[in-house]
Amino acid sequence: AILGHWLDLRGEYHGGPPGKEWFAQQAQLYKENNLLVNIHFITAIIFMIIAPFQFSRKFRSNHIIFHRMMGRVFMLSSILASISGLVMGIKMPFGEWLETIYVSLLFLMAIYASFMGMKYILKRNILFHQAWMIRLFCWSMSIVSMRLILGGFYQIQPWNDRVWFAHSLFLGILLNFILAEIWIKVFIPLKSQKRDSAES
Repeated sequence: AILGHWLDLRGEYHGGPPGKEWFAQQAQLYKENNLLVNIHFITAIIFMIIAPFQFSRKFRSNHIIFHRMMGRVFMLSSILASISGLVMGIKMPFGEWLETIYVSLLFLMAIYASFMGMKYILKRNILFHQAWMIRLFCWSMSIVSMRLILGGFYQIQPWNDRVWFAHSLFLGILLNFILAEIWIKVFIPLKSQKRDSAES
């Protein structure tokens, strides 16, 4: 979704949500802020490429050194993508002030998850570190969910293109927040670790 969006803005409008007005306005803004846009998209792509390896139990067990090295790149790419995304959300929002608010919320969530992930790995609390990395990944992928919501419900939503663009971002954040907690609840035994810590 991110790579396709990036490439689309370098071509011509071929139809589809959120409309020709968005494409015409954003394409020009992206050209004017080419360095910022490239930093955001490249770091986001690196983040998504690394993620499957970091969450693979087999990869972690067999290549722990690479896991730690890639983890640092994963965190750095996440922070750079978050900062550049925040600047884009402030400097060139199509969804106007609503988009800026939602982008700022997502930025704070990503930075907080990064901080908590680093905090727990320094304490060697692996399960809590994994939980916060899952949150970081899921929350960051809200942008991808936003694109699916944006197009999937475009024909039936009641708002204009700008408002729907912003609201679809909020819905993507909400959906991925829920998915992260489900993932953690099913696969990360945090309750057992809390109980063991209390008993010790």
